Amino acid sequence: KEALLEQNPSCPPGRIQHLEDSMRKLVMKKRVLHEKIELPLERAFNHYDTNNNGKLDTRRFIAAWVRLGIKVTEAEAHAIFNKFGKDKDGCMPYKVFISGLMLGKARLLGMASDVQKGAF
Repeated sequence: KEALLEQNPSCPPGRIQHLEDSMRKLVMKKRVLHEKIELPLERAFNHYDTNNNGKLDTRRFIAAWVRLGIKVTEAEAHAIFNKFGKDKDGCMPYKVFISGLMLGKARLLGMASDVQKGAF
């Protein structure tokens, strides 16, 4: 799946992984001692979640990262939404993104294997 994300010509190979690493480092720097790791992200995303539904579109996702100090292009945002999941309206539940970003690849793979694929 990740190979498909990175075939986008406007999103060079390896860019999404590099961006995720930068995002994780920034979140760790912005965290206050004894604060939950994901709290800085939750605050930034809540600021742009104007209808309080727990979801962001790509425009608001990009704006939240600019507020945090990382430039995310539209192509990168679309690749991230494709990787972490989006609803039929193209919005991503940001708690899913936060969990995925902060848990790491190995734990995400373990979680994915618990999800039943196909018809139930």
